[in-house]
Amino acid sequence: MKNKSLLIQSVISAGVRGLGAISVFLLTVTVTRTLGIAEAGIFFLGFGIASFLCVVARVGLDNSILRFVGSLKLTDDRLKINNVMHKALLLVFIGSGLLAGLVYLGADIISRYLFDKMALAESLRYLSPYILFFSLSSITAFGLQALSKTISSVLILNILVNILSVALLLLIPSLREYVPLLLSLSAGVTLLAALILWYSFVGVKTQRSKADTVYKWSEILKSCLPLWLVTAIGQLILWSGQFSLGIWSDTESVALFSAAQRTSMLTVFVLIAVNVIVAPKFARFYKQKDMKSLKRTAFASVRLVTLFATPVFVLMLVGAETILMLFGDKYSGAANFLRILAFGQFVNALTGSVGYLLSMSGHERDLRNAALLAGGTVILLSVILVPVYGGLGAAISVATAISLQNVLALTYVKKRLNINMLLAFSEWRYRNV
Repeated sequence: MKNKSLLIQSVISAGVRGLGAISVFLLTVTVTRTLGIAEAGIFFLGFGIASFLCVVARVGLDNSILRFVGSLKLTDDRLKINNVMHKALLLVFIGSGLLAGLVYLGADIISRYLFDKMALAESLRYLSPYILFFSLSSITAFGLQALSKTISSVLILNILVNILSVALLLLIPSLREYVPLLLSLSAGVTLLAALILWYSFVGVKTQRSKADTVYKWSEILKSCLPLWLVTAIGQLILWSGQFSLGIWSDTESVALFSAAQRTSMLTVFVLIAVNVIVAPKFARFYKQKDMKSLKRTAFASVRLVTLFATPVFVLMLVGAETILMLFGDKYSGAANFLRILAFGQFVNALTGSVGYLLSMSGHERDLRNAALLAGGTVILLSVILVPVYGGLGAAISVATAISLQNVLALTYVKKRLNINMLLAFSEWRYRNV
């Protein structure tokens, strides 16, 4: 019965996440069809920088919010829930505000001395508000996820910004030169929607007088700071292809790689959807010391993810050229990029929610160690391969790092929690629980 409940929730989540994946894909297609390939490359490079800084600005609070709020949901202690969220929002506001200001003021320096592409400066200035708005809306979305408000969470985190941007581009074609600015405006609307949803579910009351009713700053920082490095490195791996190509190649290569990478992410949209459901469950089961339910949920989730990811992966292997033609005729040249990146994401799917298993059970240091090794690997491989092989080298670097990080996390899950995710398909006694 528990697995049936997980299946139903995952199907709903997958449907909503599917819309999110489609919205990202649709935005990418709209940008590549609206802008020339060189202009699209500039946009994707700027967007990669802004997206990476959004994660840095959240100081590792993503999983901490899932963990704390997911645990507090058991007692429905809304005072504590709001207290945690308000502290998180304050930290993120300070971090994202500083980074947005630095990007706006330093756009020329970044563009000239790091990437040698002065056309990037204007895009970075337009995207600087995005860093503030989307950082705050994202942390709110993770709080909604912890409260099991799946649809609201995914709407804020994955759909609204993309759909609003696409709608504005299609309805007002004259705005095509201002795609980065449209993204920032859409992020501002999304933040407003996120806060309205949060307070409609939780209310606005807070508690300041009783120390035992709140989480202390030290507790929050102790949890989030080890994860800060993990999430930052995870995003570095994700965006390293664009960054390295921006440094050692041209904007056309950035555009080709970006289209391939965003397409490869469709392989794991079900994993992302399942994570929305299982992350708060992992936190609650571990807090209750219910290791049997923890293992059952982990096994059920990896089976479900693999079931959906396999046909998508096969489709990308055999139909890469055709899929990429959706972005424009020139993009079919990125077919091998797509195949390699899809393989890395398929390994991600096969290992399941190992990252959340570690972070929700208090093993952030192990997750950090895996991330450090994977991050070092992607930097080393990028320096060696990208100057010589361009986009192909970037694809190999990113896929290798993603695979390594997940395999290492898989090993730590077995060591710390005694859960061997590789046995998910062989231990059939968990099949019907």
